[in-house]
Amino acid sequence: MTRRKGKGWSMQKAAAMAWALAALVAVAVGHAVAPAASGGEPARVPLIYSTDLYHPYVDLDDHFDLAQVFAMPEFDVRAIILDVNGEVARAGRPAVEQMMALSGRRVPCVLGLKGKLKGLDDKALDQPAEFQEGVKYILKVLGDAAGPVAIITTGSTRDVVAAFNRDPALCREKIRGVYANIGSAVVGGGEYNVRLDAASYRALLASGLPVFWFPCFPDTHPGATFWRFDYGPMFEAEVVPAGLRAYLTYAMRKLDPGASEPVASLADASLAAVRPKGLKEMWCTPSLLAAAGRKVYCVGPDQWVAAAAPPPGATEEKVFEFVPARVELDDAGKPTKVEYGAAEPNVTAFRRTDAERYGKVMNSCLLDLYRRFPLAGKAAEAGHTEGR
Repeated sequence: MTRRKGKGWSMQKAAAMAWALAALVAVAVGHAVAPAASGGEPARVPLIYSTDLYHPYVDLDDHFDLAQVFAMPEFDVRAIILDVNGEVARAGRPAVEQMMALSGRRVPCVLGLKGKLKGLDDKALDQPAEFQEGVKYILKVLGDAAGPVAIITTGSTRDVVAAFNRDPALCREKIRGVYANIGSAVVGGGEYNVRLDAASYRALLASGLPVFWFPCFPDTHPGATFWRFDYGPMFEAEVVPAGLRAYLTYAMRKLDPGASEPVASLADASLAAVRPKGLKEMWCTPSLLAAAGRKVYCVGPDQWVAAAAPPPGATEEKVFEFVPARVELDDAGKPTKVEYGAAEPNVTAFRRTDAERYGKVMNSCLLDLYRRFPLAGKAAEAGHTEGR
């Protein structure tokens, strides 16, 4: 794991502090994990998570998404890959350390490749050694795994494709699915994650791997995952754990890890007390729920949760579905063909089935996930829940 230099803190110090401070934070927030919304113990899903997470952030959705990953105990996170184009000083390690401290879980966190792939078959072996750990960890996790592994990408797909190019047989054997949040759902549409590495995107769709496709745009297209999160309610006192509120406030304020040590800051009552309001563009929640095996259930008037099994008295709500599709791309990664229900599909595609309620349901599910965030420490063991 690469060290962050010149900021007054090291990964070793943060790791050593994490377990002790997790208990401190849990006691300080006075909030324990609520039972799983399903009422049962979820199955574990081995996961590799690739994220373009920065600190200071480029887009705050990456911090919200990371918290979703750690909010679902069924994810057995085997590696986190920071897909940050070689920007070592801005890599989102502070957020990862904070999540590990809050949850009490240790996860390898490594840098991804520095630059774009040169072509569809590029193994990226000529890129600098310090940026090879992402590809190496993908192959290590797959090689060590007893069964299939899920991969979620929220930025480019370059590390996954470079790993595939180095060992296609292993990837075909062990990858359960690549849940790719990328692209446009319409012919000719462009998208930020595609521009990060169009060649790797084209190669992924041509690989024959089980690709679950989550296009980001256009905003209102039924094939796009876009929605807006009203995050104000989660900052109301005692709605979600104070440590989680401090984590997001730390990110929003773009605090300097040299001046405000990330893990220790989780117990800062002044950060937890901030009450920001607003709407945040979001994309990745459906992919995370799908990879975890969760479904959406209505538990009351205008109240929904995402759970592994039906909560008592709940009814399943299908606001999105997955259909076989064929997507063909030009050299820039823009679709030249998007055919849902194709006879020869190369992806399993996301589609909204209830466009009117989709965003509202995602809001409710995400807030519930955060409210049930599984904190480590004495407060979680005590079995009491703040604000109930």
